[in-house]
Amino acid sequence: MRSIVFSLILSILPVAAAKQALLSPHSTSSGKITPVETFLNTNVDDMITQMTLKQKVGQLFIFGFTGKNINVSLKRQLNTLYPGSIIVFGRNISSLKQIRRLNTEAQELAMKNTKVPLLISVDQEGGMVLRIKTSPALPSARTLALTGDEHLVQEAGYVTGQLLSTLGFNMNLAPVVDISDEQQRDFLENRAFGHQKEVVNQMSSAFSKGLVHAGILPTAKHFPGHGGVRTDSHLATPYKQITLTELLFNDLAPYKSMLSSQIPFAVMASHISCPLIDPSRKPATFSKVLLEKVLRKDLGYDGIVLTDDIQMKGARVNQLSLGERAVQAILAGNDIIMVGWNYNVQKQAVGAVLKAVKEGRISEERLNTSLRRILSYKQKFAPKMNYEPLVIKLKQISFAQIYDQIFDKVFSNQLPDPSVLGRKVEIYSYSWKFLSSYKKWANGRLLYLPKFKGWKNKKNVDTIVFHLSGPTSAKVLRTAPASIKKKIVVINSSSRDYIENDDQFKKVVNVHSYHPSLGSFAAKHLAKTEYRQPTSSTTLSP
Repeated sequence: MRSIVFSLILSILPVAAAKQALLSPHSTSSGKITPVETFLNTNVDDMITQMTLKQKVGQLFIFGFTGKNINVSLKRQLNTLYPGSIIVFGRNISSLKQIRRLNTEAQELAMKNTKVPLLISVDQEGGMVLRIKTSPALPSARTLALTGDEHLVQEAGYVTGQLLSTLGFNMNLAPVVDISDEQQRDFLENRAFGHQKEVVNQMSSAFSKGLVHAGILPTAKHFPGHGGVRTDSHLATPYKQITLTELLFNDLAPYKSMLSSQIPFAVMASHISCPLIDPSRKPATFSKVLLEKVLRKDLGYDGIVLTDDIQMKGARVNQLSLGERAVQAILAGNDIIMVGWNYNVQKQAVGAVLKAVKEGRISEERLNTSLRRILSYKQKFAPKMNYEPLVIKLKQISFAQIYDQIFDKVFSNQLPDPSVLGRKVEIYSYSWKFLSSYKKWANGRLLYLPKFKGWKNKKNVDTIVFHLSGPTSAKVLRTAPASIKKKIVVINSSSRDYIENDDQFKKVVNVHSYHPSLGSFAAKHLAKTEYRQPTSSTTLSP
Protein backbone atom coordinates (compact mmCIF):
# COMPACT_ATOMS: atom_id res chain seq x y z
CA MET A 1 0.00 0.00 0.00
CA ARG A 2 1.45 3.27 -1.00
CA SER A 3 0.41 6.59 0.42
CA ILE A 4 -0.27 9.63 -1.74
CA VAL A 5 1.44 12.53 -0.07
CA PHE A 6 -0.96 15.35 0.52
CA SER A 7 0.96 18.47 -0.33
CA LEU A 8 -0.22 22.03 -0.29
CA ILE A 9 0.89 24.02 -3.29
CA LEU A 10 1.06 27.13 -1.17
CA SER A 11 3.51 27.57 1.67
CA ILE A 12 1.92 26.92 5.05
CA LEU A 13 4.50 27.54 7.70
CA PRO A 14 3.01 27.84 11.18
CA VAL A 15 1.49 31.15 12.08
CA ALA A 16 2.84 32.95 15.11
CA ALA A 17 0.48 33.58 17.96
CA ALA A 18 -2.35 35.75 16.67
CA LYS A 19 -2.80 39.34 17.66
CA GLN A 20 -5.05 40.40 20.51
CA ALA A 21 -8.36 38.55 20.15
CA LEU A 22 -10.04 41.39 18.32
CA LEU A 23 -11.86 39.02 16.00
CA SER A 24 -12.80 36.28 18.41
CA PRO A 25 -16.57 35.93 18.89
CA HIS A 26 -15.89 34.99 22.50
CA SER A 27 -14.67 36.93 25.50
CA THR A 28 -10.94 37.24 25.98
CA SER A 29 -9.16 35.31 28.72
CA SER A 30 -9.26 38.48 30.84
CA GLY A 31 -13.04 38.49 30.62
CA LYS A 32 -13.23 41.58 28.40
CA ILE A 33 -15.91 41.69 25.72
CA THR A 34 -14.44 41.67 22.21
CA PRO A 35 -15.65 44.00 19.43
CA VAL A 36 -17.16 41.11 17.47
CA GLU A 37 -19.06 39.93 20.54
CA THR A 38 -20.40 43.46 20.99
CA PHE A 39 -21.45 43.42 17.32
CA LEU A 40 -23.22 40.08 17.74
CA ASN A 41 -25.17 41.35 20.74
CA THR A 42 -26.27 44.66 19.20
CA ASN A 43 -29.70 45.09 17.63
CA VAL A 44 -29.38 45.64 13.87
CA ASP A 45 -31.59 48.75 13.82
CA ASP A 46 -29.62 50.23 16.72
CA MET A 47 -26.45 49.60 14.77
CA ILE A 48 -27.83 51.41 11.73
CA THR A 49 -28.74 54.50 13.75
CA GLN A 50 -25.18 54.70 15.06
CA MET A 51 -23.54 54.63 11.61
CA THR A 52 -22.62 57.70 9.59
CA LEU A 53 -24.06 58.02 6.09
CA LYS A 54 -20.69 57.22 4.53
CA GLN A 55 -20.35 54.09 6.69
CA LYS A 56 -23.84 53.02 5.64
CA VAL A 57 -23.08 53.47 1.94
CA GLY A 58 -19.75 51.68 2.34
CA GLN A 59 -21.57 48.57 3.61
CA LEU A 60 -23.21 48.33 0.17
CA PHE A 61 -19.91 47.64 -1.61
CA ILE A 62 -17.58 44.72 -2.11
CA PHE A 63 -14.13 45.73 -3.33
CA GLY A 64 -11.15 43.97 -4.77
CA PHE A 65 -7.69 45.28 -3.99
CA THR A 66 -4.05 44.99 -5.01
CA GLY A 67 -1.21 43.54 -3.01
CA LYS A 68 -0.72 40.71 -0.57
CA ASN A 69 -0.70 42.64 2.70
CA ILE A 70 -2.30 45.59 4.42
CA ASN A 71 -0.47 48.07 2.21
CA VAL A 72 -1.06 51.78 1.74
CA SER A 73 -3.65 51.14 -0.97
CA LEU A 74 -5.77 48.74 1.07
CA LYS A 75 -5.50 50.88 4.18
CA ARG A 76 -6.71 53.89 2.20
CA GLN A 77 -9.65 51.87 0.89
CA LEU A 78 -10.69 50.59 4.33
CA ASN A 79 -10.04 53.93 6.08
CA THR A 80 -11.84 56.20 3.62
CA LEU A 81 -14.48 54.18 1.72
CA TYR A 82 -15.49 51.77 4.53
CA PRO A 83 -16.43 48.82 2.27
CA GLY A 84 -18.60 46.25 4.01
CA SER A 85 -17.03 43.39 2.04
CA ILE A 86 -13.83 42.58 0.19
CA ILE A 87 -13.06 39.93 -2.42
CA VAL A 88 -9.73 38.09 -2.50
CA PHE A 89 -8.33 37.09 -5.89
CA GLY A 90 -5.38 34.93 -6.81
CA ARG A 91 -3.30 38.08 -7.17
CA ASN A 92 -3.67 38.64 -3.41
CA ILE A 93 -2.40 35.20 -2.33
CA SER A 94 1.15 33.92 -2.01
CA SER A 95 0.73 31.43 0.85
CA LEU A 96 -1.86 30.23 3.30
CA LYS A 97 0.02 31.87 6.16
CA GLN A 98 0.06 35.17 4.26
CA ILE A 99 -3.64 35.21 3.35
CA ARG A 100 -4.66 34.27 6.88
CA ARG A 101 -2.65 37.20 8.21
CA LEU A 102 -4.06 39.58 5.59
CA ASN A 103 -7.66 38.58 6.35
CA THR A 104 -7.07 38.95 10.09
CA GLU A 105 -5.55 42.40 9.77
CA ALA A 106 -8.26 43.55 7.33
CA GLN A 107 -10.93 42.53 9.83
CA GLU A 108 -9.12 44.36 12.61
CA LEU A 109 -8.99 47.56 10.59
CA ALA A 110 -12.64 47.32 9.52
CA MET A 111 -13.76 46.74 13.11
CA LYS A 112 -11.71 49.73 14.25
CA ASN A 113 -13.29 51.98 11.62
CA THR A 114 -16.94 50.87 11.68
CA LYS A 115 -17.41 48.34 14.52
CA VAL A 116 -18.85 46.03 11.83
CA PRO A 117 -16.89 43.00 10.54
CA LEU A 118 -16.24 42.42 6.86
CA LEU A 119 -17.63 39.74 4.63
CA ILE A 120 -14.36 38.42 3.20
CA SER A 121 -15.15 36.46 0.06
CA VAL A 122 -13.33 34.28 -2.44
CA ASP A 123 -14.20 32.25 -5.55
CA GLN A 124 -13.64 28.69 -4.31
CA GLU A 125 -15.88 26.81 -6.73
CA GLY A 126 -13.65 23.81 -7.46
CA GLY A 127 -12.01 22.55 -10.63
CA MET A 128 -10.65 25.36 -12.76
CA VAL A 129 -11.96 28.15 -10.48
CA LEU A 130 -9.95 27.92 -7.27
CA ARG A 131 -8.14 30.71 -5.45
CA ILE A 132 -6.91 28.54 -2.55
CA LYS A 133 -4.73 25.84 -4.10
CA THR A 134 -4.37 22.44 -2.47
CA SER A 135 -3.27 19.07 -3.77
CA PRO A 136 -5.55 17.20 -4.17
CA ALA A 137 -7.81 20.13 -5.00
CA LEU A 138 -11.54 20.59 -4.63
CA PRO A 139 -13.04 18.85 -7.70
CA SER A 140 -15.26 20.75 -10.13
CA ALA A 141 -19.02 20.96 -9.70
CA ARG A 142 -19.42 18.53 -12.62
CA THR A 143 -17.20 16.00 -10.85
CA LEU A 144 -19.15 16.35 -7.61
CA ALA A 145 -22.40 15.69 -9.49
CA LEU A 146 -20.96 12.52 -11.04
CA THR A 147 -20.71 10.94 -7.58
CA GLY A 148 -24.52 10.93 -7.31
CA ASP A 149 -23.92 11.13 -3.57
CA GLU A 150 -25.45 14.13 -1.78
CA HIS A 151 -23.81 13.20 1.53
CA LEU A 152 -20.36 13.12 -0.04
CA VAL A 153 -20.97 16.46 -1.78
CA GLN A 154 -22.10 17.98 1.53
CA GLU A 155 -18.87 16.70 3.10
CA ALA A 156 -16.93 18.36 0.25
CA GLY A 157 -18.69 21.63 1.05
CA TYR A 158 -17.97 21.20 4.74
CA VAL A 159 -14.22 20.54 4.46
CA THR A 160 -13.93 23.35 1.90
CA GLY A 161 -15.71 25.64 4.35
CA GLN A 162 -13.39 24.53 7.16
CA LEU A 163 -10.38 25.46 5.04
CA LEU A 164 -11.84 28.87 4.20
CA SER A 165 -12.87 29.58 7.79
CA THR A 166 -9.41 28.63 9.05
CA LEU A 167 -7.94 31.20 6.66
CA GLY A 168 -10.29 33.96 7.82
CA PHE A 169 -12.93 33.89 5.08
CA ASN A 170 -16.64 33.91 5.87
CA MET A 171 -18.16 33.98 2.36
CA ASN A 172 -17.69 31.76 -0.70
CA LEU A 173 -18.80 32.99 -4.12
CA ALA A 174 -20.06 29.48 -4.91
CA PRO A 175 -21.83 27.27 -5.80
CA VAL A 176 -22.58 27.83 -9.47
CA VAL A 177 -26.24 26.82 -9.80
CA ASP A 178 -26.61 27.51 -13.52
CA ILE A 179 -28.25 24.62 -15.36
CA SER A 180 -26.31 23.84 -18.52
CA ASP A 181 -28.01 22.98 -21.81
CA GLU A 182 -27.26 19.47 -23.06
CA GLN A 183 -27.63 20.64 -26.65
CA GLN A 184 -25.80 23.96 -26.39
CA ARG A 185 -22.25 24.51 -25.21
CA ASP A 186 -21.69 27.42 -22.82
CA PHE A 187 -18.57 29.01 -21.34
CA LEU A 188 -19.22 27.56 -17.86
CA GLU A 189 -18.24 24.01 -18.85
CA ASN A 190 -17.32 22.00 -15.71
CA ARG A 191 -18.25 24.86 -13.37
CA ALA A 192 -21.91 23.79 -13.60
CA PHE A 193 -23.24 20.64 -11.91
CA GLY A 194 -24.97 19.58 -15.12
CA HIS A 195 -28.03 19.89 -17.35
CA GLN A 196 -30.58 18.05 -15.21
CA LYS A 197 -32.26 20.45 -12.81
CA GLU A 198 -32.91 17.71 -10.24
CA VAL A 199 -29.17 16.99 -10.06
CA VAL A 200 -28.28 20.68 -9.85
CA ASN A 201 -30.92 21.14 -7.12
CA GLN A 202 -29.55 18.29 -5.03
CA MET A 203 -25.86 19.00 -5.43
CA SER A 204 -25.96 22.79 -5.04
CA SER A 205 -28.07 22.45 -1.88
CA ALA A 206 -25.78 19.74 -0.48
CA PHE A 207 -22.59 21.72 -1.13
CA SER A 208 -24.17 24.86 0.37
CA LYS A 209 -25.26 22.99 3.51
CA GLY A 210 -21.66 21.89 4.02
CA LEU A 211 -20.37 25.44 3.68
CA VAL A 212 -22.95 26.79 6.14
CA HIS A 213 -22.12 24.06 8.65
CA ALA A 214 -18.50 25.28 8.54
CA GLY A 215 -19.54 28.91 9.08
CA ILE A 216 -19.25 30.06 5.47
CA LEU A 217 -21.98 31.98 3.62
CA PRO A 218 -22.60 30.36 0.21
CA THR A 219 -23.47 32.42 -2.86
CA ALA A 220 -25.75 30.98 -5.56
CA LYS A 221 -24.71 32.28 -8.97
CA HIS A 222 -25.25 33.48 -11.68
CA PHE A 223 -28.88 34.65 -11.41
CA PRO A 224 -31.00 34.18 -13.49
CA GLY A 225 -28.83 31.56 -15.24
CA HIS A 226 -25.98 31.44 -17.76
CA GLY A 227 -26.76 27.88 -18.84
CA GLY A 228 -26.81 27.41 -22.61
CA VAL A 229 -25.57 30.95 -23.34
CA ARG A 230 -22.34 31.15 -25.33
CA THR A 231 -21.51 34.79 -24.59
CA ASP A 232 -19.22 35.40 -21.62
CA SER A 233 -20.51 38.40 -19.64
CA HIS A 234 -16.91 39.40 -18.93
CA LEU A 235 -16.75 40.32 -22.63
CA ALA A 236 -20.29 41.40 -23.60
CA THR A 237 -23.91 41.34 -22.42
CA PRO A 238 -25.46 37.89 -23.10
CA TYR A 239 -29.11 37.78 -24.21
CA LYS A 240 -31.15 34.75 -23.20
CA GLN A 241 -34.41 34.19 -25.07
CA ILE A 242 -36.48 32.56 -22.35
CA THR A 243 -39.98 33.15 -21.01
CA LEU A 244 -40.80 33.68 -17.35
CA THR A 245 -42.60 30.32 -17.24
CA GLU A 246 -39.53 28.55 -18.62
CA LEU A 247 -37.22 30.44 -16.27
CA LEU A 248 -39.26 29.59 -13.16
CA PHE A 249 -39.61 25.94 -14.20
CA ASN A 250 -35.96 25.28 -15.05
CA ASP A 251 -33.22 27.84 -14.36
CA LEU A 252 -34.58 29.03 -11.02
CA ALA A 253 -35.30 25.55 -9.65
CA PRO A 254 -32.00 25.43 -7.66
CA TYR A 255 -32.87 28.70 -5.91
CA LYS A 256 -36.29 27.26 -4.99
CA SER A 257 -34.60 24.11 -3.69
CA MET A 258 -32.22 26.05 -1.45
CA LEU A 259 -35.07 28.22 -0.18
CA SER A 260 -37.22 25.17 0.63
CA SER A 261 -34.26 23.65 2.50
CA GLN A 262 -34.00 26.89 4.52
CA ILE A 263 -30.32 27.29 3.65
CA PRO A 264 -29.03 30.83 4.27
CA PHE A 265 -27.38 32.00 1.08
CA ALA A 266 -26.58 35.09 -0.97
CA VAL A 267 -27.46 35.47 -4.66
CA MET A 268 -25.14 36.92 -7.29
CA ALA A 269 -26.95 38.81 -10.04
CA SER A 270 -25.32 38.41 -13.43
CA HIS A 271 -25.05 40.74 -16.41
CA ILE A 272 -27.36 38.57 -18.51
CA SER A 273 -30.44 40.01 -20.21
CA CYS A 274 -33.80 38.21 -20.62
CA PRO A 275 -35.70 40.38 -23.16
CA LEU A 276 -38.82 38.18 -23.13
CA ILE A 277 -39.18 38.82 -19.39
CA ASP A 278 -37.88 42.39 -19.15
CA PRO A 279 -38.51 44.21 -22.47
CA SER A 280 -36.09 46.96 -21.40
CA ARG A 281 -33.34 44.44 -22.22
CA LYS A 282 -31.45 45.46 -19.08
CA PRO A 283 -29.06 42.88 -17.64
CA ALA A 284 -30.29 41.29 -14.40
CA THR A 285 -27.86 43.56 -12.53
CA PHE A 286 -30.02 46.57 -13.45
CA SER A 287 -33.41 44.87 -13.92
CA LYS A 288 -36.04 45.62 -11.30
CA VAL A 289 -38.29 43.10 -13.08
CA LEU A 290 -35.83 40.25 -12.56
CA LEU A 291 -34.65 41.21 -9.09
CA GLU A 292 -37.69 42.70 -7.36
CA LYS A 293 -40.51 40.88 -9.15
CA VAL A 294 -39.04 37.49 -10.09
CA LEU A 295 -36.44 36.89 -7.36
CA ARG A 296 -38.00 38.72 -4.43
CA LYS A 297 -41.75 38.41 -5.11
CA ASP A 298 -42.20 35.28 -7.22
CA LEU A 299 -39.51 33.19 -5.47
CA GLY A 300 -39.88 34.80 -2.04
CA TYR A 301 -36.14 35.39 -1.58
CA ASP A 302 -35.27 38.02 1.04
CA GLY A 303 -31.53 37.56 1.48
CA ILE A 304 -28.53 39.45 0.16
CA VAL A 305 -28.29 40.09 -3.58
CA LEU A 306 -24.89 41.19 -4.82
CA THR A 307 -23.81 42.06 -8.33
CA ASP A 308 -21.08 40.51 -10.36
CA ASP A 309 -18.34 43.08 -11.01
CA ILE A 310 -19.96 46.14 -12.58
CA GLN A 311 -16.69 46.89 -14.35
CA MET A 312 -17.26 43.85 -16.59
CA LYS A 313 -18.12 44.62 -20.21
CA GLY A 314 -21.48 42.91 -19.82
CA ALA A 315 -22.49 45.69 -17.39
CA ARG A 316 -21.54 48.52 -19.74
CA VAL A 317 -25.01 49.44 -20.96
CA ASN A 318 -26.52 52.68 -22.25
CA GLN A 319 -23.19 54.51 -21.86
CA LEU A 320 -23.70 54.71 -18.09
CA SER A 321 -20.75 55.90 -16.03
CA LEU A 322 -19.50 53.44 -13.44
CA GLY A 323 -20.94 55.60 -10.65
CA GLU A 324 -24.35 55.61 -12.28
CA ARG A 325 -24.14 51.84 -12.76
CA ALA A 326 -23.72 51.50 -8.98
CA VAL A 327 -26.75 53.74 -8.38
CA GLN A 328 -28.90 51.88 -10.92
CA ALA A 329 -27.89 48.51 -9.45
CA ILE A 330 -29.11 49.60 -6.00
CA LEU A 331 -32.34 51.00 -7.41
CA ALA A 332 -32.91 47.68 -9.20
CA GLY A 333 -32.75 45.79 -5.89
CA ASN A 334 -29.12 44.78 -5.28
CA ASP A 335 -27.77 45.03 -1.74
CA ILE A 336 -24.04 44.84 -2.47
CA ILE A 337 -22.23 46.25 -5.51
CA MET A 338 -18.98 44.66 -6.65
CA VAL A 339 -16.19 46.88 -7.96
CA GLY A 340 -13.17 44.65 -8.32
CA TRP A 341 -10.41 46.99 -9.42
CA ASN A 342 -8.85 50.41 -8.86
CA TYR A 343 -9.33 52.64 -5.83
CA ASN A 344 -10.23 55.72 -7.91
CA VAL A 345 -13.05 53.85 -9.65
CA GLN A 346 -14.28 52.51 -6.32
CA LYS A 347 -14.21 56.01 -4.88
CA GLN A 348 -16.26 57.21 -7.86
CA ALA A 349 -18.89 54.52 -7.24
CA VAL A 350 -19.19 55.31 -3.52
CA GLY A 351 -19.39 59.03 -4.26
CA ALA A 352 -22.18 58.52 -6.79
CA VAL A 353 -24.27 56.49 -4.33
CA LEU A 354 -23.65 59.01 -1.54
CA LYS A 355 -24.84 61.80 -3.83
CA ALA A 356 -27.91 59.77 -4.87
CA VAL A 357 -28.87 59.26 -1.21
CA LYS A 358 -28.39 62.94 -0.37
CA GLU A 359 -30.48 63.97 -3.37
CA GLY A 360 -33.24 61.50 -2.51
CA ARG A 361 -32.85 59.25 -5.57
CA ILE A 362 -32.02 56.44 -3.15
CA SER A 363 -34.19 56.83 -0.07
CA GLU A 364 -32.98 56.24 3.48
CA GLU A 365 -35.61 53.51 3.71
CA ARG A 366 -34.15 51.76 0.64
CA LEU A 367 -30.65 52.09 2.08
CA ASN A 368 -31.71 50.69 5.45
CA THR A 369 -33.48 47.72 3.83
CA SER A 370 -30.16 46.56 2.35
CA LEU A 371 -28.30 47.34 5.57
CA ARG A 372 -30.65 45.12 7.60
CA ARG A 373 -30.01 42.21 5.25
CA ILE A 374 -26.25 42.73 5.25
CA LEU A 375 -25.89 43.17 9.01
CA SER A 376 -28.18 40.23 9.77
CA TYR A 377 -26.07 37.95 7.57
CA LYS A 378 -22.90 39.26 9.17
CA GLN A 379 -24.25 38.33 12.59
CA LYS A 380 -24.90 34.79 11.29
CA PHE A 381 -21.47 34.51 9.68
CA ALA A 382 -19.28 36.58 11.97
CA PRO A 383 -15.55 35.79 11.64
CA LYS A 384 -14.29 33.05 13.93
CA MET A 385 -10.51 33.15 14.06
CA ASN A 386 -8.76 30.23 15.72
CA TYR A 387 -5.35 30.88 17.21
CA GLU A 388 -3.86 27.41 16.89
CA PRO A 389 -0.85 27.22 14.56
CA LEU A 390 -1.99 26.92 10.94
CA VAL A 391 -0.34 23.57 10.28
CA ILE A 392 -2.17 22.03 13.25
CA LYS A 393 -5.51 23.44 12.08
CA LEU A 394 -5.02 22.17 8.54
CA LYS A 395 -4.17 18.68 9.76
CA GLN A 396 -7.58 18.59 11.45
CA ILE A 397 -9.37 19.07 8.11
CA SER A 398 -9.92 15.83 6.21
CA PHE A 399 -10.37 17.33 2.75
CA ALA A 400 -7.73 15.09 1.15
CA GLN A 401 -9.65 11.99 2.21
CA ILE A 402 -12.99 13.43 1.09
CA TYR A 403 -11.64 14.43 -2.32
CA ASP A 404 -10.15 10.92 -2.71
CA GLN A 405 -13.54 9.38 -1.96
CA ILE A 406 -15.14 11.61 -4.59
CA PHE A 407 -12.78 10.42 -7.34
CA ASP A 408 -13.15 6.79 -6.27
CA LYS A 409 -16.95 7.13 -6.45
CA VAL A 410 -16.84 8.80 -9.87
CA PHE A 411 -14.80 5.92 -11.30
CA SER A 412 -16.85 3.18 -9.63
CA ASN A 413 -20.09 4.68 -10.98
CA GLN A 414 -18.79 4.55 -14.55
CA LEU A 415 -16.84 1.28 -14.44
CA PRO A 416 -19.06 -1.21 -12.60
CA ASP A 417 -18.47 -4.09 -15.06
CA PRO A 418 -15.50 -6.45 -15.32
CA SER A 419 -12.12 -5.22 -16.53
CA VAL A 420 -12.21 -3.61 -19.97
CA LEU A 421 -8.46 -4.09 -20.39
CA GLY A 422 -6.85 -6.77 -22.51
CA ARG A 423 -3.45 -8.41 -22.07
CA LYS A 424 -1.49 -5.76 -23.99
CA VAL A 425 -2.18 -2.26 -22.72
CA GLU A 426 -0.66 1.14 -23.55
CA ILE A 427 -1.21 4.25 -21.43
CA TYR A 428 -0.95 7.74 -22.97
CA SER A 429 -0.79 11.05 -21.09
CA TYR A 430 0.87 14.45 -21.03
CA SER A 431 1.25 13.97 -17.27
CA TRP A 432 4.09 11.87 -15.87
CA LYS A 433 2.18 11.78 -12.58
CA PHE A 434 -0.74 10.09 -14.33
CA LEU A 435 1.54 7.55 -16.01
CA SER A 436 3.63 6.72 -12.95
CA SER A 437 0.67 6.42 -10.59
CA TYR A 438 -1.12 4.15 -13.09
CA LYS A 439 1.94 1.91 -13.43
CA LYS A 440 2.08 1.31 -9.68
CA TRP A 441 -1.26 -0.50 -9.78
CA ALA A 442 -1.58 -2.08 -13.22
CA ASN A 443 0.68 -3.24 -16.05
CA GLY A 444 1.09 -1.46 -19.35
CA ARG A 445 3.45 0.37 -21.66
CA LEU A 446 3.72 4.05 -20.79
CA LEU A 447 3.76 6.65 -23.56
CA TYR A 448 4.49 10.29 -22.74
CA LEU A 449 2.41 12.27 -25.25
CA PRO A 450 5.03 14.96 -26.03
CA LYS A 451 6.99 12.08 -27.64
CA PHE A 452 3.96 10.70 -29.53
CA LYS A 453 4.79 9.82 -33.16
CA GLY A 454 1.51 8.50 -34.51
CA TRP A 455 -0.87 5.57 -34.38
CA LYS A 456 1.15 2.98 -36.33
CA ASN A 457 1.94 -0.51 -35.07
CA LYS A 458 -1.12 -0.81 -32.82
CA LYS A 459 -2.47 -3.98 -34.37
CA ASN A 460 -1.55 -6.20 -31.42
CA VAL A 461 -2.52 -3.69 -28.74
CA ASP A 462 -5.74 -4.68 -26.94
CA THR A 463 -6.45 -1.42 -25.09
CA ILE A 464 -5.12 2.13 -25.11
CA VAL A 465 -5.80 4.12 -21.93
CA PHE A 466 -5.78 7.75 -23.10
CA HIS A 467 -5.74 10.60 -20.58
CA LEU A 468 -7.59 13.57 -22.10
CA SER A 469 -6.33 16.53 -20.09
CA GLY A 470 -7.06 19.53 -22.32
CA PRO A 471 -7.16 20.90 -25.87
CA THR A 472 -3.70 19.62 -26.85
CA SER A 473 -4.38 16.02 -25.88
CA ALA A 474 -7.86 16.30 -27.42
CA LYS A 475 -6.24 17.28 -30.71
CA VAL A 476 -4.05 14.15 -30.59
CA LEU A 477 -7.08 11.97 -29.77
CA ARG A 478 -8.99 13.28 -32.80
CA THR A 479 -6.23 12.06 -35.13
CA ALA A 480 -6.79 8.41 -34.17
CA PRO A 481 -8.40 6.35 -36.96
CA ALA A 482 -11.75 4.71 -36.25
CA SER A 483 -10.17 1.26 -35.86
CA ILE A 484 -7.87 2.58 -33.14
CA LYS A 485 -10.60 4.55 -31.37
CA LYS A 486 -12.45 1.28 -30.76
CA LYS A 487 -9.49 0.25 -28.61
CA ILE A 488 -9.27 3.50 -26.63
CA VAL A 489 -10.51 4.00 -23.08
CA VAL A 490 -10.63 7.76 -22.54
CA ILE A 491 -10.01 9.12 -19.03
CA ASN A 492 -11.34 12.65 -19.43
CA SER A 493 -10.19 15.05 -16.72
CA SER A 494 -11.09 18.05 -18.88
CA SER A 495 -14.29 19.31 -20.53
CA ARG A 496 -17.05 17.07 -21.85
CA ASP A 497 -17.11 19.22 -24.99
CA TYR A 498 -13.90 17.68 -26.32
CA ILE A 499 -15.69 14.38 -27.02
CA GLU A 500 -18.45 14.48 -29.63
CA ASN A 501 -19.47 10.82 -29.61
CA ASP A 502 -18.78 8.31 -26.84
CA ASP A 503 -19.67 5.34 -29.05
CA GLN A 504 -16.58 5.78 -31.22
CA PHE A 505 -14.42 4.71 -28.26
CA LYS A 506 -14.15 1.50 -26.27
CA LYS A 507 -15.11 3.44 -23.15
CA VAL A 508 -15.23 7.05 -21.97
CA VAL A 509 -14.80 7.82 -18.29
CA ASN A 510 -15.63 11.46 -17.58
CA VAL A 511 -13.91 12.74 -14.45
CA HIS A 512 -13.86 16.48 -15.25
CA SER A 513 -11.18 17.34 -12.67
CA TYR A 514 -7.54 16.58 -12.05
CA HIS A 515 -6.15 14.60 -9.13
CA PRO A 516 -2.41 13.96 -8.57
CA SER A 517 -3.19 10.22 -8.37
CA LEU A 518 -5.72 10.11 -11.18
CA GLY A 519 -3.75 7.27 -12.78
CA SER A 520 -4.13 5.18 -9.61
CA PHE A 521 -7.90 5.49 -9.66
CA ALA A 522 -7.98 4.66 -13.38
CA ALA A 523 -5.81 1.58 -12.86
CA LYS A 524 -7.82 0.34 -9.91
CA HIS A 525 -11.15 0.53 -11.67
CA LEU A 526 -10.05 -0.45 -15.18
CA ALA A 527 -8.02 -3.49 -14.16
CA LYS A 528 -10.18 -4.31 -11.13
CA THR A 529 -6.95 -4.57 -9.14
CA GLU A 530 -7.51 -5.73 -5.60
CA TYR A 531 -6.02 -3.17 -3.24
CA ARG A 532 -7.19 -0.66 -0.72
CA GLN A 533 -8.31 2.72 -1.99
CA PRO A 534 -5.36 5.13 -2.37
CA THR A 535 -5.71 7.70 0.36
CA SER A 536 -4.02 11.06 0.48
CA SER A 537 -2.26 11.62 3.77
CA THR A 538 -2.34 14.91 5.61
CA THR A 539 1.43 15.27 5.50
CA LEU A 540 2.14 18.92 4.73
CA SER A 541 4.90 20.34 2.59
CA PRO A 542 7.35 22.76 4.26
